[in-house]
Amino acid sequence: MTEHVTIWDRSIRLFHWGLAASVAGCLLTGFLGFPGAFDVHLWLGTLTLGLLAFRLVWGLVGSRHGRFRSFLYGPAAIAAHLAGIRDGRPARYPGHPPAGAAMVFVLLAAVLTMAATGLVALGGIEKLGPLATRIDFDTGRAAAEIHAFLAWGLLVLVAGHVAGVLVESRLTAENLARTMIDGRKRVAPDGGPEWAMDDDAPRVRLPGAALLGGFAIAAAFATLTLYRAPAAGLAPDSIAGTPYAEACGECHFALPPSLLPAETWRTMMATLDDHFGENASLMPSTENRITTFLVNGAADHWDVKAAHLFDAPAPDAPLSVTATRRWRHLHHDIPKARFKDPKIGAETNCGACHADASRGLFSLRDIHIPETDR
Repeated sequence: MTEHVTIWDRSIRLFHWGLAASVAGCLLTGFLGFPGAFDVHLWLGTLTLGLLAFRLVWGLVGSRHGRFRSFLYGPAAIAAHLAGIRDGRPARYPGHPPAGAAMVFVLLAAVLTMAATGLVALGGIEKLGPLATRIDFDTGRAAAEIHAFLAWGLLVLVAGHVAGVLVESRLTAENLARTMIDGRKRVAPDGGPEWAMDDDAPRVRLPGAALLGGFAIAAAFATLTLYRAPAAGLAPDSIAGTPYAEACGECHFALPPSLLPAETWRTMMATLDDHFGENASLMPSTENRITTFLVNGAADHWDVKAAHLFDAPAPDAPLSVTATRRWRHLHHDIPKARFKDPKIGAETNCGACHADASRGLFSLRDIHIPETDR
């Protein structure tokens, strides 16, 4: 009769499948981008970070085979295990085998790097999260590009991980996926190899738990401190109550100054007698106050997303935000007739769909397109 023993404790199994589900959800929401995907992506990303933090702690103080030191193999052990797979006779290990252990660390590092670049992109581009106080837009955009590249790389790693599990399961006559469900492995299958003495395999030593614990505490303190600080590069909280809002808001949605560069605002204010086909002339004193307000709040002075996206006016309509190539690209999937719905009214009525439009942020999480009555 074959004897079974419990190898993976419940915490490790819940972590494994929880991380698999959260990463799969992050990849799905990141690639598909359906309505509301951004908020779901943030929640799943936060869950992923929490799971990684748990794994770090459990890797130091958890059960025997869940501790990092139990599967930190040296290059020689990994090479020997790969040679065994090549020859069709890999040694069996009670915990992670050397090649599988290496993949575990690569996957954890990849997911952690994705989480880190996601936080940097969130802070720099959307001005959200604990890093919004220190990360500028250009850094956030670079992090977003790395984040997207890593997403494809992670798909390749996951495919390699699954393939490795299938091959190892076949060669060792052990259903490795099932062992991560019930936590149990066979000690010596009939006709199969005994376990290798994994405690004798060469390993790499980890830094002391005290050092890592101190780092975790410092990181938590720094995160809380950053959350309390104001975000960097933000335009004024609102244009409500300003002379600009009072004068221009009577006829249309008063665009946040950070949408256009200062020179464009100067040109617009200097040609109010022909303002998109209308005479919108103001008293000189009012015009001067509004011009000063718009120039001071223009895209040149702020680090918000819109200030970077719309800093290149359309050649044939330099005063129109909605004529820019970037605006057209971002709104290409919305039919033109949709903008004529009474709940929106016009392409320039940003506030109808963007809850934070008056602040010039235009965060993905604050997009709420009104339902049509038709």
